[in-house]
Amino acid sequence: MQDENKASIYWQDLIKLKDEVDSKLDSFITAIFDDRLKLITQTVEQAIFFYNNFLEKQKQYQQETPEQSQKEKAWIEQRRELEQLRSSIETIINPVAF
Repeated sequence: MQDENKASIYWQDLIKLKDEVDSKLDSFITAIFDDRLKLITQTVEQAIFFYNNFLEKQKQYQQETPEQSQKEKAWIEQRRELEQLRSSIETIINPVAF
């Protein structure tokens, strides 16, 4: 009977050791997965930030393009008007000789 008690104690110790190893192994594996998940999350967040930034800049460029186009058209029109004015002034100053 005493041998059975010793065997039972050894068996209980073995089960306790197995449970401790399982617990530590679970903690270790969970920590690895948590770390990898954190890295993946950071990478995805950076990619989303980059893409959002890219889209924002693209939107700004699309908005600037019509403004720049309007400014360029106004500049061309003003230059044409100045050319007409210069031509008119030259005609007044230098009348055509007959």
